[in-house]
Amino acid sequence: MKARANGAREAAAERAHGEWMPAADARWRQYQAGDLATIFLPETRITARDRPFELGEILKGKRDVAATLKQFAESDYRDPARQLMGAEQENWLFDGLDRSVKSGTRWQVCAQQIVMGSLFTPSESRNWFGADQPDYVKRRVEVSQLAAKAGLPLNMDSWDGYPAARSRLLAAAQKADADLVTLSGDSHNAWAFDLSHDGRPAGIEVGGHSVTSPGYEAYTKGISDAARVSALRASSPQLAWANTQNRGYVSVQLTRERVTANWHNLETIRSHTPALKETHSMTAARGRRRYDAA
Repeated sequence: MKARANGAREAAAERAHGEWMPAADARWRQYQAGDLATIFLPETRITARDRPFELGEILKGKRDVAATLKQFAESDYRDPARQLMGAEQENWLFDGLDRSVKSGTRWQVCAQQIVMGSLFTPSESRNWFGADQPDYVKRRVEVSQLAAKAGLPLNMDSWDGYPAARSRLLAAAQKADADLVTLSGDSHNAWAFDLSHDGRPAGIEVGGHSVTSPGYEAYTKGISDAARVSALRASSPQLAWANTQNRGYVSVQLTRERVTANWHNLETIRSHTPALKETHSMTAARGRRRYDAA
């Protein structure tokens, strides 16, 4: 009965609005802020997500690590059948981007759970963990270096682990002529990405850091934020800015012609205080689909 009821609600919504809309209890939905922004809330963790790749499983029993990673990067890693959102949700989001633009809405905001921009392990990171690390840590560092050389990303649990799905989304945004702003989290660090597809700008990403949970810096103690960020930016062309040491939160302001992202860094998390140490701001003009030069 529930499935039939859901189907009835969806059919009613389609008749009322002339377009498909998710049922009230769907895991994804959208909100309209006048003609300023359509805010899409897709679901990327549960609904249709294929199991993330794990390099340890891929390399199990393999002697030639570099060759195995290269073969994987050129085959299964790019499998177009792999899903992060699923076909139903993709259709909803891609159609929604197109409808939003055609309606005259200024911004198309995609607020979802995981980082979309590409991050690659920098070669400098081989020296970030100290010489006295256990063998398994040294092995992971070695594998991550070889993975980067094969064109594989740092984190397979983000959109980086689903490159075909990401390409479909960014291509849909470009086809719709959308001014895409992606909001993401769950990495515990602050990121600003210039998203691109087929060599053309596709939008910007605002990656929010965590209020208290440690991030990348917890695994690379003794390495300065400046050194980490410089190396990450050199290895990851889409990365426009990052902060890998502070805790805090992000706020985003939209006007008709500009989006401003503000990363607020807390003074301390050792006491109950809202005091800020600093705020880093970046802007992007509508139609440019990349961050303005600093």
